[in-house]
Amino acid sequence: MSSLGYDSSNETLLDRAELKTTVDWAFDNASMSVCLGHDSVWDLCGTSQRIGALKWRQRTGNLSVITNSLAAPATLHMGKFASYWHGDSATPRILFGGNLSVVFEGDIDTKVDYPMTAAGNLTVNGDGPNQSSTLAFLSNGSWANATNVTVKGSGKITIANPNAFGSKANVNLATNSSLEIASGVTVTVKTLTVGGVQKPAGNYTFGSGTLSVSRPRGFMMSVQ
Repeated sequence: MSSLGYDSSNETLLDRAELKTTVDWAFDNASMSVCLGHDSVWDLCGTSQRIGALKWRQRTGNLSVITNSLAAPATLHMGKFASYWHGDSATPRILFGGNLSVVFEGDIDTKVDYPMTAAGNLTVNGDGPNQSSTLAFLSNGSWANATNVTVKGSGKITIANPNAFGSKANVNLATNSSLEIASGVTVTVKTLTVGGVQKPAGNYTFGSGTLSVSRPRGFMMSVQ
């Protein structure tokens, strides 16, 4: 695999390359773009990093992968997906995997149309100025292994795929955040908390669809 390089826009390029970050905040720049070519791998190795955007330049070959190969959790703070090539589809050719949490933040409008396998937390951060974050799960988009799905501030998640989240996911919504599920779509999760208040098991309407909450967190003991 080739080494790390830069283009004329000073964007980090990974073209058939492997990048390992072993120090926290080696990348800590919300204006920086990381661009991955086909068959590229970014391994966070248990660290926390922050970038502005992920771009792809893959017209052939396999998808790029962002992962964490260590047992220690890793977290990537990022903005939106964007295409390196003008005229390309907005659907990212990048997969997230491993013990990895992802925080979408900044003024973003980004789409997921692949099944992501990352087994950490998923957060859409709409707190603070310029934080009108929107994450859209299209018909093939999912983050089924996410443990906690959190939407902060004025953040928003839209869902067109009933399998967007796994049945063990805990969904946490801030008072001013939004969750919109498409008509005819039912998403089953473990728990739902809105504005810090946990909701009982049942079906809840969000947009034109349904969030089915299977049970509250914890357990209940009955003594007779």
